[in-house]
Amino acid sequence: MIFGFSNEFMDRGDGWPGLRSTYGLPQKDISGMNHDLAYRGLEGGYGQPILAGIRLDDVGLILQGAIPAALPALLVQGVFELAELAVVPKGLRLKPLE
Repeated sequence: MIFGFSNEFMDRGDGWPGLRSTYGLPQKDISGMNHDLAYRGLEGGYGQPILAGIRLDDVGLILQGAIPAALPALLVQGVFELAELAVVPKGLRLKPLE
């Protein structure tokens, strides 16, 4: 997974660096982008109710866009996990962290 944040968020102490260190996030493949590009990605489709919900402080409206946008990603993750079980021999599988 590649994360993409605004360039400002990437450089702020309370942005990505603070978020990463506070929660111990391991992601290293992070992309910076200007605000206009980030918001254009949200303008159409599922981004519209998300942005409207943020402006109106309406969690239901945010979820109306976020849930359908997240479901395909979760489905793909599940397919890859099943494929991994089918392809990787049991002795070579990584054990879950405790």
